[in-house]
Amino acid sequence: MLLGQAEVELISTVTFDTYLPSGWSQNPPHTASHDWHQGSFPGTGSNCAIVEYELNNDDSLFTPAFDASPGFDSVVVEVFENYELFGFGGSGSSYLLVSPDGGSSWGTAHTYGRTRINSVISRYRIEFWAGSSSNAKVCFWYDNNNDVWWALDDVTIYGYLPESEPAPPSISHLGPREMYPLGTTSVPVLAYLNDFTGVDVPSVELCYRVDGAPYDCYPMTYEGSRPDGNGNYTFDIPDLVGWNELDYYIRANDTYFPANVGSSEVFSTLIEGQYYIYENNSGFPLAPDTHWVSGITENLVVLEDDDARILKTGLPFPVVFFGREYDSLWVCSNGWIKFGSDPLGNWFWTEFIPTVDGLMNNFLAWCWDDLTGENVVGPIPTHRDGPFLPRATYYEDPSGNFILFSFEDWHQLGDYDTAFNCQIQIWNPAVIPQPGGNSVIDVRFDKLPRDVDPIEMGVENMTGEYGKAYHHTGGTYGDPSYSLNPKRTIRYSTQPPPSGLIYGNVDLIGTSDNSGAQVGCIGFPFFGTSSSTGYYRVETVPPGVYDVYCYHPDYHPDTVYGVTVPVGDSVGLNFSLLPRTAGFIEGRADLADTGPIGDPGVLITELRTGLTATTDVTGYFFLDGVTIGDVQILASLAGYVSDFTPVFSLATGETLNIDAEFRLLVLDPLVPVWFEDFEDDGGGATASGMWEWGSPSMVGPPGSHGGANCWATNIDGYYTTAYMTPPAGIYTLNIPVPSVSGQELSFWQWIETEVFMDDMEDGGNLWISDDGGSSWIEIDDPTPAYTDVIDAAWGNPLGGEEGWGKGPTGWEQVVIDISEYGPITNILMRFGSDDYSSNDAGWYLDDFAITDAGSFKGAVEGFVYDCETIEVLQNARVSILGRVTYTDAAGYFFIDDVPYGEQIISAVKYGYFTKEEDVSIFIDDTVFLIMPICPILADDITGQLAYAHDDTVYFEICNPSDDTIWFDFPPLPMMLDGGARRGISIEVGPNPSDPNAVSRAPGLSPDRSRPRGPGDTWNIYSAGECDVAWGLSVHSNNFWVGDISTYKYNHIYNRPVGDYSGNYHDVTGVGGAGWFADMCWDPIRGVVWHVAVGGDNGIYA
Repeated sequence: MLLGQAEVELISTVTFDTYLPSGWSQNPPHTASHDWHQGSFPGTGSNCAIVEYELNNDDSLFTPAFDASPGFDSVVVEVFENYELFGFGGSGSSYLLVSPDGGSSWGTAHTYGRTRINSVISRYRIEFWAGSSSNAKVCFWYDNNNDVWWALDDVTIYGYLPESEPAPPSISHLGPREMYPLGTTSVPVLAYLNDFTGVDVPSVELCYRVDGAPYDCYPMTYEGSRPDGNGNYTFDIPDLVGWNELDYYIRANDTYFPANVGSSEVFSTLIEGQYYIYENNSGFPLAPDTHWVSGITENLVVLEDDDARILKTGLPFPVVFFGREYDSLWVCSNGWIKFGSDPLGNWFWTEFIPTVDGLMNNFLAWCWDDLTGENVVGPIPTHRDGPFLPRATYYEDPSGNFILFSFEDWHQLGDYDTAFNCQIQIWNPAVIPQPGGNSVIDVRFDKLPRDVDPIEMGVENMTGEYGKAYHHTGGTYGDPSYSLNPKRTIRYSTQPPPSGLIYGNVDLIGTSDNSGAQVGCIGFPFFGTSSSTGYYRVETVPPGVYDVYCYHPDYHPDTVYGVTVPVGDSVGLNFSLLPRTAGFIEGRADLADTGPIGDPGVLITELRTGLTATTDVTGYFFLDGVTIGDVQILASLAGYVSDFTPVFSLATGETLNIDAEFRLLVLDPLVPVWFEDFEDDGGGATASGMWEWGSPSMVGPPGSHGGANCWATNIDGYYTTAYMTPPAGIYTLNIPVPSVSGQELSFWQWIETEVFMDDMEDGGNLWISDDGGSSWIEIDDPTPAYTDVIDAAWGNPLGGEEGWGKGPTGWEQVVIDISEYGPITNILMRFGSDDYSSNDAGWYLDDFAITDAGSFKGAVEGFVYDCETIEVLQNARVSILGRVTYTDAAGYFFIDDVPYGEQIISAVKYGYFTKEEDVSIFIDDTVFLIMPICPILADDITGQLAYAHDDTVYFEICNPSDDTIWFDFPPLPMMLDGGARRGISIEVGPNPSDPNAVSRAPGLSPDRSRPRGPGDTWNIYSAGECDVAWGLSVHSNNFWVGDISTYKYNHIYNRPVGDYSGNYHDVTGVGGAGWFADMCWDPIRGVVWHVAVGGDNGIYA
């Protein structure tokens, strides 16, 4: 619009709906798409003039002549254009030409260059070239070869009389996507601004608001270099999280005086967030109920057929799923509802949620499996609740609050003995408001299918990139905390559970790019990453107290302790991280048995931090960013003896060359101290069962690994059940070794065993002996690791043990670290098969070796003293990696044979708190430490216990503050007769000889139980001598207890959070009594759990 008078149209708007428009011309004439012709405008589809993939470098489109003589102070060409001249192999440019004499001569008003202009309205001033001519013309000259396109539409030429004012800047922006995917944290905005008087660059701003908050305006970045400010402007809208509603517009001034202000329309979009799953017993405010809804609006008889689907239309309200509205739904008898487009199938086989480009996307799997409501021919089958009466129905709540699909007496195809009932309740978004305006969906069961293993349950978005699974095919739940009750309601909601937010900024000192720092809660899976500005957010943090860390690999970390996160509130924390001071190490490594000095593939390790590099073809390596201080370098390669440098000091910024400072790292070939290839004979091995020595034939590998012969479960055929599982038990191959010591045992194997439903039915493992076979040591950490646990369901005597199997593998080398054992005398290869028929090649073994690459260990020494009196302490216990010693009268300790690397050393003494320190152990080096430990301020309680028989001492503890009381016992002395130390136990309870004593039995009654009260019960039973400890771990509501019996099962026990400290849970049957205990921290309940070590096999808080 003009401020003075209206502009004069010298050529009225041309739309190219007719081609060529009247008075227009072109050169050359149109013969193909690489000449100017009528086409579809990119992105809009409207008619336009377009030239594509020009081949002859010369295409011109001419306007009719126009009169620019009536004293115009400015003449403007306005055009809607899309310009894509950046194709591979393309050359040339494009130009806007103006002629003052009807086309006899031309001037260049604008050069486009090799760039891109998205669909924008452009305005170009041409009065300088048109002059005051009454016979002016404009030419669009496409002078390119093998390029993309130039599209023109809505061409208008204006003239402006003196003292008139042109329009504000034109702002061209295609707008945002309808919705941005989950995980989007910023939205990029690109706009093209054009004004023939010029755009005032500092005035160009983007104004935005999130979730209806007030608008904030920020300057956009000008991406061009033109003095008139015309061109592309960009801005990234930051700090977005899931289900944000985003509105924004662009405003700018021109350079005219007084300036004209232009503004775009308001653009809106949505940031997709995640779904959450609530069960009816989860205790959250949004938890659904299990009430079965009655009511029928329509019988969906079609769905009662097998593999049926319908399109349900005419819904009483728009259903919103992943932020998009739908007025119809696809409903399938196989347990799913799809939103949007036709699923193109009645999919009865499942896939994991989510799956990109899967069978379908954008769906609810309420119970996805091969299901049916179809009845069977013949008598009506019965189940525990009477005859099948399959029925699918639809119900609309009269108040418009929800719609409901019910499936009654539905069953898995082929299972006509068990039926289940399910309702899918989809809520009106107006009734239960949700982030993103989504509909709450409740899936309600009053009984479950009999076989839940093949079922997939959850929601998936329209791209398949995100989904939330409740249950996976294969029988696993999406979250271990989900309940296993057959009667349940599952709610899919976009409302997060009650939580708080941690946010702030990270300043990486010394750089303007503050991105890449991770901020999170120690011990919990809640974290966020800083942006380039340093801003971070840690979302959906459950209320509680946390230690919050900030970490970046190139900076020293920082931690804020004891941060309280309240419900529905946020906590601001800022971090400033100092850069790590570092140096650089370079050098070369060589294999002694190869050609020129320097070899590739050698692993170089800096032992203190574990930083690694690999040598190139010349043997050269470079370690970047090595933390300063004491350093040692280790060079290693399989089949060679490792080499290492002395310990040396590295300074900040220093580049140290190993070759110049010390010497070249040289690796000698590793020569076995024992080797058996079974070429001449069976190596003296003793075989039981069907084990055979010889050359493979018929089945299995095409030959032995090396040479002609090897051992196999059956050298020329399949192993059989009868030989591998006779009544006597497991059949073995016992290979003698001439009592040698070494670091590694290796051999080559080829294996193929029976598999049923992905369970490894048959397999084998390895044991060793250092006493001629009188006793055996089970190997549980080979490389590669055991394939799986051998199935015990079909009578395999190795059932429940780990082993190798499945396959076929091809020949592979197995390596076992035997450095912790004495000289090896025997190797026992144990193979077991079940009592089910089998047709598999079996296990083939060849080329056994023991090698000794040397011991790469160090030592640690130092003193332990009292932190208050500064006096040295005698008999303080110092331990590192299971190696224990006690300080002498001078407080001195020394521990040898400690593996290299970053380790933890601890010191403790009766009456003192334990002190732990990180220590770097170097090869062939001794580290010196001084370790202060601080006394515990506590009272002693003494009592007399009789010798040689059971005895009890009773004492009373007064605890008015109800604080935790800690019990500590000094080490028990050895028996005078040299026997083992006796066990001792504490039980919280009454003195039976005192009738007035208050009964406080182990386990405490529920009214005495309370959250965060460790120490309520204390049960320690006498532990027998044993080499293997029980293991205990807590994940969410579940306790995992490792069985120490032969079968080594892991057992899971589910206990609700409401079971507080002091309650006792029986786990009898997990393993035998009389074993050592384990303890672990339970962050859900705020207590430490302890495995009882005898008698009742219980776990206590």
